[in-house]
Amino acid sequence: MYSAEAEAVFLLMPNPLTTTEKQNINTVVNAMVLSGNWAKMDYFFFNTLTDEANSLMCAIRGISASNVNGCVHTPNQGFRGNGTTKYIDTNFNLATDSVNATLNINNIGAYCYDNFDVLTQNLFGSRAGLAFTGIVQTGTSINYVNNAGTGAVYAPSNVFVKGRYSTHRIDSVNSYYQENGVTVSSSTVSSYGIPAETMGILAQKYTSITGHLDGTVSYAYYGGNLDRVALNNELNLLESLFIV
Repeated sequence: MYSAEAEAVFLLMPNPLTTTEKQNINTVVNAMVLSGNWAKMDYFFFNTLTDEANSLMCAIRGISASNVNGCVHTPNQGFRGNGTTKYIDTNFNLATDSVNATLNINNIGAYCYDNFDVLTQNLFGSRAGLAFTGIVQTGTSINYVNNAGTGAVYAPSNVFVKGRYSTHRIDSVNSYYQENGVTVSSSTVSSYGIPAETMGILAQKYTSITGHLDGTVSYAYYGGNLDRVALNNELNLLESLFIV
């Protein structure tokens, strides 16, 4: 009934999934297997599942994220921060846990369900020194992967409204920033380094925890050399099945 790849996801979950969740995971995973994207993922986080512990589990390998200071979990929406203290520590270290993603070829993305302020805040990522990997809002600009310091900058008319945000580095120089699968910014800033730090969701992991997001994140992923056209179709499918 279910593919071997989907069954492997089920086995990682600490608690039983509902029948609907199994069917939906099977549908999404099989689509990604067909395109080759599932094998290129290092981290995938279905944080809209019914059970909070399941929503904290990486669907690629047995790494469970930590809910720091009590982010509110809502099925079909995700984890809600408060803009000051709450965030998710993925416990996924970019420097030691990555398999497919490399310094010059990587893909990172997350879905923002809602956002309630326009202060400096992080959607997904980390930083160590000048090595920066992630998607961070600073005032009315968005900084993205994976350049020195704050990285490449995009100034949108709206910042982190409901939708999908992703960035894709294809070589040592070129990277692209997308909103809902559409490229809205590109950069020729050279890659700098991969942070030896775990990625944060709803806050940036750095010397101290910074950039807390007063909003909700529904899923997040990290991989290398993903087929971006196929991925957008697969994430559209995921959003139709898991996000209300």
